[in-house]
Amino acid sequence: MSYIRNLLFKQKPRFRTLAKFWQFKDIRDGVIVMRNGSYRMCLEVFPANFGLMDEAEKRRTVLGFEQVLREIEVKYPLRILVQTRKTNASDYINNLEHTYSIRSIGTYDLFRKYADFIREVNKDYEIITKKFYLILEFSELKYTLSKDIVSREEKDVKKKKEITEEQIFQEVRQSMIAILTTFKSQFQAINLKSKFLTTNEIVKVMMAYLDEEKYLNNREFYERIDEHRTQAIKDGLPFSVINKVSPDYIEEENVDLLNINNKLYLRSEFLSELGSHAYIDWFKEIVMFPYANDLLFTFTSKDAVETVTKLTEKRHKIEAKIFDEASQHKPKNIADNLVLESTERIEKQYLRSEIKPIDLKVEATFRSDTIQALNMVHMNLERVLNRKMMQSRIYHYEQFEGLQGTFIAGSSETGTRNHRDINTDVAAFTFPFITPQISSNKGIFYGADEINRSLVTIDRKELESYNRSIIASTGAGKSYFIKLDLIRSRMIGYQSFVLDVENEFEMVTNYL
Repeated sequence: MSYIRNLLFKQKPRFRTLAKFWQFKDIRDGVIVMRNGSYRMCLEVFPANFGLMDEAEKRRTVLGFEQVLREIEVKYPLRILVQTRKTNASDYINNLEHTYSIRSIGTYDLFRKYADFIREVNKDYEIITKKFYLILEFSELKYTLSKDIVSREEKDVKKKKEITEEQIFQEVRQSMIAILTTFKSQFQAINLKSKFLTTNEIVKVMMAYLDEEKYLNNREFYERIDEHRTQAIKDGLPFSVINKVSPDYIEEENVDLLNINNKLYLRSEFLSELGSHAYIDWFKEIVMFPYANDLLFTFTSKDAVETVTKLTEKRHKIEAKIFDEASQHKPKNIADNLVLESTERIEKQYLRSEIKPIDLKVEATFRSDTIQALNMVHMNLERVLNRKMMQSRIYHYEQFEGLQGTFIAGSSETGTRNHRDINTDVAAFTFPFITPQISSNKGIFYGADEINRSLVTIDRKELESYNRSIIASTGAGKSYFIKLDLIRSRMIGYQSFVLDVENEFEMVTNYL
């Protein structure tokens, strides 16, 4: 194997310099500035619970997502990142303690008891968190074909007004905000809440991807990275975001494996076959795959005129084949007639602008502490895909490029054909913003999900509405549940007001 590797891939080094990994050069004002002259902005989208929807609601949601896909412009892809992480009890408790700054006497003692309880429960269950990000890419060339702006008044005298890089940056940023605001309103129409990511939040996503331990150990610095940048500029000191998020090294451990800091093993792959047909819950099992991974959907709009031209040529070839077979008195080929019918239907939909052609790429990077566990994750994924008549392929000898493909500030530059040509109506069925339960790595514990063996932790302030009602039969434990909620909410810094006509909560409120 080593001989074949050296023979076929002698130009590919075993150790990569991190400088070649980074495809961006800076992050500021919530914008990722790429090395190729393009820019990116991100939305965090809060998912929908498909388990609580009927078929009509699901279909309305998918149709709403199709409207988002139809807004994608040619050559400017839209990426959707689903980041799944497993959080152990210690990380969850440390995150809570930091977020809410629990230091007061009494309350902290209560927190310590709660922490012991979580550690005990965590022996049988895990804390699984999922984050959903929409990434819009845009280029300055859309707005300024040159770095000169000529106003109407200046045309007569042929005077040119030089435009600075800062003006280009601000112009592109405002234009991207306008487009993402449109996406936000479209998501809101299907009851999905979203928000813009700040520089600090983008850095946090990157650190969760590459070196989460480094982030946890230096959380104070990363949460104020913009302030440190400003201070460095005032002091005349160099400041690079890339240097702050870089792990020590990335090593190609094997033909299908990467290693980060000698602690984390990663494997990147892509979906090579998407199955025979699309339906509402098409990608539900893949999105909800309960192992640490980064799943990236890349939607790239294609030129409709070019696509219609190719479809017309394909239809003519099929018609000619059917005509020749009929002239030779051969039996009718049902498959050819079905393909011809489908081609004609899609061609008409394109001409009526009912659908748009789109290029879909689905890539994933799985991560684990050991190679054995990573292999087990891969086998479990293969079982899921086989049930759905899908197939995946590993980026053999292209793990470095595959890792870039699922990075929030990267793109896939592999030599492998890893995409599929489909239409917006089909692509909409990939709707990834789904979750079986509401969970947050900084919320309070409400129970355990027996299906995927995960803890359900909810931060009510992250929900679209704080309101709720608790309905159950007499003796089911409504009052006890509310008392627990009051105690845990107070413990993490939330204030509650109790209107109690029977003085049932007097003991709890006096204790707090």
